[in-house]
Amino acid sequence: ADSLFFPAFGKDQTYVGWQLRFIPNTWNGDRFQFMRYMHLFPKGDHLFNYHFAKKYKDVVVVEGVKKALKLANAVATLGKGISAAQKQLIQEWKTITLILDGEDSTQELAREIQQEFKANGRRCINIDLRKYGFESPDDTTTEQLQAIILQEHGHSRNGPKTD
Repeated sequence: ADSLFFPAFGKDQTYVGWQLRFIPNTWNGDRFQFMRYMHLFPKGDHLFNYHFAKKYKDVVVVEGVKKALKLANAVATLGKGISAAQKQLIQEWKTITLILDGEDSTQELAREIQQEFKANGRRCINIDLRKYGFESPDDTTTEQLQAIILQEHGHSRNGPKTD
């Protein structure tokens, strides 16, 4: 196979579509140099991994599906931006951790979103992984990412909901 298929579900757990990711060093992976992903649904209306993350008292927001699969309570925005619909879904959690990629423009967006969430009464931490020598969650192991999150929060977290 030269691609991975990731199903996407809506807030009500209905199947809404899928993302296809081409694997590098395969026929399609090399052929589509500028198109690594295909989406056949309105990705700005949904968060990947939403239903699994809802089992936790806080959420980690990342850009891509592979990054979201590193943490049980992570959701992916399926791209660099965060739509108004996605922001509304994210704010269902009271504690939000943003871990977007390390480009300056992306980090500027993360800081703006952080301020917006804080203004709406949410606890929001933005982690710029460049501070730890990484450009993206893709560059970390799950254990490294969890340790960074714990350090940034200053306490134990990331457990399932107890209420």
